[in-house]
Amino acid sequence: FMARVTAVSLCNRLFGPVMVLVVLALVCMIVQSVWLINRPSVADWGLARVMGCLLFACSTTLTVWAYLATWLTNPGAVPEGWAGYGAEDQVGDREQLTAAAHARKCAKCSDTEVIRYVPERAGHCLLCNQCVLRMDHHCPWVNNCVGIRNHRFFIQFIFWTFWSCALAIPLLYFRTSQASQTLRTNWSDRQVCTLAQVLSIGFVCVMTLFLAMHAWMISHNVTSYEVADMCDTLSLIHI
Repeated sequence: FMARVTAVSLCNRLFGPVMVLVVLALVCMIVQSVWLINRPSVADWGLARVMGCLLFACSTTLTVWAYLATWLTNPGAVPEGWAGYGAEDQVGDREQLTAAAHARKCAKCSDTEVIRYVPERAGHCLLCNQCVLRMDHHCPWVNNCVGIRNHRFFIQFIFWTFWSCALAIPLLYFRTSQASQTLRTNWSDRQVCTLAQVLSIGFVCVMTLFLAMHAWMISHNVTSYEVADMCDTLSLIHI
């Protein structure tokens, strides 16, 4: 088991940065396409197009900021040697104190010699090989776990990605039919802009599903990790 964990963790270290570069490259391609197709008519821009481009620039900037924050922020790893809350750390009624004082053993990072305790709602990530506080999931696109410290950045990343792509679609589509002669004769530029339109539509659809799913989980105070555990438990019951 430990050999498999080491191999998975090594693959994550090798390919994780590649996924980050892919995401940033996609952002750059969509931004370049929007600028490429609107640049020839800058002098003829109306108020609507100016506002659309400004909103697109702002939402894209916020998308990149939220992405970097999700990627670079420690998700909330359980401290080494943690063995439960002390009396001075406990705040709440008696029932809450009793629940908080009982740490549970992590079966995935404990062995016969060392027992690792984690708080409730913490989860173990095989890719990062660590336990994360209130773990939601490991996202390969941000090369990081989504936990208690960067969950809000991840939600903002989904939100701003949705709006960036939603704004890119009309900026790319309505201008394509009126593109300049230079753009029409440049086959590679046309293909890039078409690909950017297709990707933007696809991202809008995917981010809509993600936003709906995470909004439901936030409203019910559960994480993706806990929903997966509940589904596994229900499947075992039916078996």
